[in-house]
Amino acid sequence: METYIIHNEKIIDRNGLVEIIKNKTNAVVFPAILMEDGVEGCHSSHKQIYLKSKNDVLVFEDDCEILNENFLEILKFKDQYDLIYIGINKKISSGSYGSHAMWISDLAKKCFIDCNQSITFPVDIAWNNVEQQYKLKTYRPEPVNKYVQQRLGLRSIITNRIRCS
Repeated sequence: METYIIHNEKIIDRNGLVEIIKNKTNAVVFPAILMEDGVEGCHSSHKQIYLKSKNDVLVFEDDCEILNENFLEILKFKDQYDLIYIGINKKISSGSYGSHAMWISDLAKKCFIDCNQSITFPVDIAWNNVEQQYKLKTYRPEPVNKYVQQRLGLRSIITNRIRCS
């Protein structure tokens, strides 16, 4: 399994979160692809990791905060699922919002790449579409922030708003 943290090194208020994840997972920092539209940059960053990785992959975004020291225990289900969200923001009828911590099987990665969705789709919505189209087996934790969450008080690259919930 390859482990990455998507990080824009110019945003220094996330460096502490990145260091914690690196220390707990031996993750490699993947320099975020910067585009004028944050949605496109995030989507492109995820996709480039999927294209370059040779195995299943664990991906964190640089605003991911670990809430439970046993956050990787969720990976014990890897053999039963194609996609495991370690944390999400909210469940919705078609899937969920949030892509800040995910384990992605090699099969799921290939489905995402083959689906070839526009980078203008937020990556979490793109994943919801891929899950439905390819009937991927997906696990989402209960409660949604049992293991990790997006750190409150940080400015979202996607919405440009301070995350308060």
